[in-house]
Amino acid sequence: MDIFQVIAYKLIIILGILVYIFSLIGNLLNICVFIKWSRPRNNANHIHNNNNNNNNVRTSNSPLYLLVSSCANFIKIVYPVLTCIIFDDFQHPKTEDNVFVTCKFRYYVLHKSDLISLKCICMVTLDRYLISSREASLRRLSPTLRKSKLIIL
Repeated sequence: MDIFQVIAYKLIIILGILVYIFSLIGNLLNICVFIKWSRPRNNANHIHNNNNNNNNVRTSNSPLYLLVSSCANFIKIVYPVLTCIIFDDFQHPKTEDNVFVTCKFRYYVLHKSDLISLKCICMVTLDRYLISSREASLRRLSPTLRKSKLIIL
């Protein structure tokens, strides 16, 4: 290998690790924000009305979907990308003992978390469309919290 290939290889490893660290931090911050936003909130206007039996008002399930999407992205970053860095960039040897962890399970986790994240983003889009619709019949189609949890699974 010539000097340029060595420099390029080391630069790729350093930049890859930096991107990995910053993406972990960014995803953890997303998760913290969406945990706060996905909790039911007390609506002061609703309390002053005569209907006091439902003080917790949720206007949308979008924060819940975004929380699950961020968690799936976090899992995707933590396991598959880390094993890719260890085994591909640092040339850690693949043996018969670790081939399941390095290849098969890594791709399963990668693709499963991608699908969960994509499904949640699609559900956010649909939920926002239904909630912002002018027609009451479409607004009623927006799923409840219980149905949203079942959809995510």
